[in-house]
Amino acid sequence: MIVSGTNTPNECCDVDHRFDSWPAPSVVPARGWLGELPAQSLMEGGSPFNKPKLKDGADAFLYLGPRDTLTSVSMTRTQLEGTPYGKEIERRLRITMVLQQDEAPVFEEKEESPQFPRP
Repeated sequence: MIVSGTNTPNECCDVDHRFDSWPAPSVVPARGWLGELPAQSLMEGGSPFNKPKLKDGADAFLYLGPRDTLTSVSMTRTQLEGTPYGKEIERRLRITMVLQQDEAPVFEEKEESPQFPRP
């Protein structure tokens, strides 16, 4: 299995400079120092959960680039409201109990935002 992530092996604000010379994207076997890093932090841009190690759950790592360069692209409220896709998203949110029956969905206001906002 290949998992994807970034250069943040520790809590939210630390970066590992061993990734600095890697081109993005790169696929690297989950061995050596890379395999010893906490998988959760790499995949979520920094996380307090430091177990399991990357080597315990992956064969390789897809490095997407430095955390602060990654962007999340979303459809905005004006692009979704009233469309079949927007209605399907709303239906799924209600099924998963994220939305109550009388609530309106909260769609993004901007198309792009940092994937991992700083605290």
